Amino acid sequence: MSNDKEASFPDFIIAGAPKCGTTALYAILNQHPLISMSKVKEPVFFSRTPGVVKSNLAEYGPNLSGRFDYGMSWYSSLFEKGPNKIYGEASTLYFINDDSPKLIFDHAPKVKFIFMVRDPVERIYSHYWQDMKLGFELPPFQEFVEMNHPKFRYYCNISHYKKNIDRFLEYFPRNQMLFLDLDSFKGDRLGTLNAVYQFLGLTPYHHHEVSKNFNKQYDIRWKGLVRAIHKLRDSDFRIYIPFALRQYVGKVFQILIKLNRKEASHGKIDQSLKELLRPIFIEDTNFVNTERQN
Repeated sequence: MSNDKEASFPDFIIAGAPKCGTTALYAILNQHPLISMSKVKEPVFFSRTPGVVKSNLAEYGPNLSGRFDYGMSWYSSLFEKGPNKIYGEASTLYFINDDSPKLIFDHAPKVKFIFMVRDPVERIYSHYWQDMKLGFELPPFQEFVEMNHPKFRYYCNISHYKKNIDRFLEYFPRNQMLFLDLDSFKGDRLGTLNAVYQFLGLTPYHHHEVSKNFNKQYDIRWKGLVRAIHKLRDSDFRIYIPFALRQYVGKVFQILIKLNRKEASHGKIDQSLKELLRPIFIEDTNFVNTERQN
């Protein structure tokens, strides 16, 4: 990688929002021969914000800690280098972490952003179940909402799309941003991907796994096990061991996580509760709809 390249690295970032299809987009784009995605999703490099996993899930904020202090050489090592490649990553916490837009601007002012969104209330409900399978102890969802649980307020902050995207617009022009809707992505993946490739300046590419479900819902058997795994993942041990060993440990974690899964028992969000919450996010829904049409 040349010095010119280092002056604005990476080329694009899938910057959230969480639970809006970023895992699927990351996996599909990683199949393109001219795209080098980071070897791990969610490197969360452009942030110093501490995560709550390190505090035994006792606080309310981002799960993973920012890793900017690991240094650019560590971040660069996450990418397979090659001629004519463009480099991308997917860290949904940039969407909510206050320090991320400026850190990204300081090191990659020409970067392009892909923001994925969905119905704000559906996003909250999905985030709730995501954290349940990470080992958080949370009350039933309706009670969780009615008591205005601190973590519910955190989820709401993420679903306030306008506020979060405005933080990026303070540093980056609108033409460096692409907005995608999860429902459109599910309904027309090829069309959505073609829009992404046009945005990135690439030709379309045929994907064998374009219809795959990349992030299936499930429940967990032993919360203590999954807590321990995610605490190790968010520890600083990975910076001190060779990448090959980190990959091996990661595969062991994946095996344990799969063994700990059981079929999801929850259904869709109660429609009356959804309609009760929807007015909170009218401004955000209108903002995203307008930006997607620009």
